[in-house]
Amino acid sequence: MITRTRDTATTATFGVSDHERDQAWALAGQWSPRRTIRVANNLIDGVLENTYATVADLDGPAPFGTWAMYLTDEHGYYRWIAFDLDPKNGRPATDAKRLTSWLKQLGIPYLVCRSGPSGGRHVWVRADRLHPSTVAGIAHRAKSLLPSLDISPLTNVRYGAVRPPLSPHREAGFSWPIGDPYVLDNHDGMDEDDARALLDLLDSLGAEAPVPETAGIRGMVADAHGHPRMQGKPRRVSPRILRLLREGDDTIEDKSVLQATVLAGLAQARWSFADVAKHLDSSPAFEHARTVIVGARRVPRGARRARRTLLNGWKLAVRFVAANPLSSDGLDDDFIRRSNRVTAAVYAAQERADTQPGRWGSGAAIAGARGGRGRPSHRAVLDAVLLHMLEAVSLEVGVDSRRLAMETGYSKESTRLALLELCDDEYGSPWLVKTHDADGPNSAVFKLHDRFSTDNEDTDLALAPTPPPGRADHTSPPRDVLIRQLGEKIGLLAHDVFASPGSLGRSAGRVLQVMPEGSPLRVADLIVKRHLPARSVRRALLRLHSSGMIEHTASGWVRGPDIRDRVADELGVTGYLEERAARYEFDRYLWRWWLVEQAIAHRKRSGAGRPSPSAVPIPGVAPVDEMFPRYPRRPDRKRDCLRARSIARERLDATGATPPRSKPVLGRKVPGSQRGVRFVA
Repeated sequence: MITRTRDTATTATFGVSDHERDQAWALAGQWSPRRTIRVANNLIDGVLENTYATVADLDGPAPFGTWAMYLTDEHGYYRWIAFDLDPKNGRPATDAKRLTSWLKQLGIPYLVCRSGPSGGRHVWVRADRLHPSTVAGIAHRAKSLLPSLDISPLTNVRYGAVRPPLSPHREAGFSWPIGDPYVLDNHDGMDEDDARALLDLLDSLGAEAPVPETAGIRGMVADAHGHPRMQGKPRRVSPRILRLLREGDDTIEDKSVLQATVLAGLAQARWSFADVAKHLDSSPAFEHARTVIVGARRVPRGARRARRTLLNGWKLAVRFVAANPLSSDGLDDDFIRRSNRVTAAVYAAQERADTQPGRWGSGAAIAGARGGRGRPSHRAVLDAVLLHMLEAVSLEVGVDSRRLAMETGYSKESTRLALLELCDDEYGSPWLVKTHDADGPNSAVFKLHDRFSTDNEDTDLALAPTPPPGRADHTSPPRDVLIRQLGEKIGLLAHDVFASPGSLGRSAGRVLQVMPEGSPLRVADLIVKRHLPARSVRRALLRLHSSGMIEHTASGWVRGPDIRDRVADELGVTGYLEERAARYEFDRYLWRWWLVEQAIAHRKRSGAGRPSPSAVPIPGVAPVDEMFPRYPRRPDRKRDCLRARSIARERLDATGATPPRSKPVLGRKVPGSQRGVRFVA
């Protein structure tokens, strides 16, 4: 029996000794689910071609070249699962460690082989007549987590084959087992239950399920010959792609990269495969399709193989272009109209809000007349919701109080009350309308009130010309400008230096909001812009000036550079909002776990295949918020929520996260006055 425990490469050239070749051939005959095996015998310049076109009988002598073993039996069931990790697609050694850690966690035996001199890996698992659809599901999910995995042997039921252990490599050396090559002989094969457990584990790790070929990506259509193409009329090919198509690029050594680049550009230009195939024989960009590397030179593939290679590359290019559309690809014909409508409505709401300072608690007399209902937090929440509408290009968005709290710097209770007030129609002027209540993992949905809509229902009165693309009308700024303005306005206040107890205070942040960089403002101007009492404005200016965030000149007050982080460190309030966000994320984790438990109870499933409460997720592989153990229960079989919180904290600790435990130490108070400051009225 041969054993090899060190993961090192052999320096032997092709053509191992007769003793080693016979032993490798005997192992192939012992493992193979069929009595035939695929063989590569075609030598070009002393190097074997990477094609296994001939078939040899395992009862005969070992062939001259190398061989690849079928993974399925004569009936199409998988007897072996071979994860082929190729170095040209990623890092095989790293992916092999991740894969074997998952197999070890499930108790599935495996054998790792160093496939050849290039550093590839083969991970072998014995299978007990697994159905092809099951193996294909494992292959596609594992591919999304292991970049170097080649799934073609696991998805080609009839011809899928991989070189078995000890088999020679076509360039040098052979497939060396890292361990005992006969270790799998004493173990039963992976059955359907093991395969289902592996699928569940891959899903919990965030693997992507395969998309059926029948479910085309939006924008893809089939031409008259059934080949995919992008929807729409042919467009002008970009100058760069046209140059590569005609002249190629000698600086690109990998011709497959050159071909993929050109095919993606032609797919974006709405070409069909028939248009592309006309250039197969003449274009330098399609050298990869016409030839294959054998030894030190490229050898012609043949007309049929070249066309098939080009077609496979074309299918991948079309799917890539469809899955990654450009922002101006023209597939969404209604985008400009929706963008204009949303931008105009948001701008109208912003203008209306600016003209009602008392609604947001900015004017003492007006706020008192309204019973003190207005608060600055209401305006901050309104701005955040409007920002979501601009980003989603929709006047109806789903938001929750915790998300708004992390975006605005206010607490979730303040944002919850703000949403209620913004939807209140007691005075006949609501700002938002709740269209859907929160349901399980879905947040509540809010819509901007119709009074801000700029849609012209009477087309006979629409005398104004159509606004140009990208503009909502002739007065409102473009959508991207509004997004930037609202983002900067909200982000300025959502900082420890203004939101934390013991900080400068939100009133100081609101004064800083209206101070443009480089333009001095007098106290009177700030009072008019901010609609705050003079005393509040002066107190805020003193705090900002004492911290160094604004400067006092002969012309007025000038906003200085952004030093919020430094000031927060000096005040000892750094980390306040981060700790609050950690608490909210911890609550989200517990809520998702509870919903998963409710769904399992509803389906009357036992949760088999999930890790136990004491299981530790694999660091760097499994996101902690996607792996939920079985929910703990008390002796009376009722759910133990306190124990669930403890388990959640332990799992967060195990993955390197820091769950919230206590409030941070608050900073010192800022002095309310400073000598030597003279206000310019």
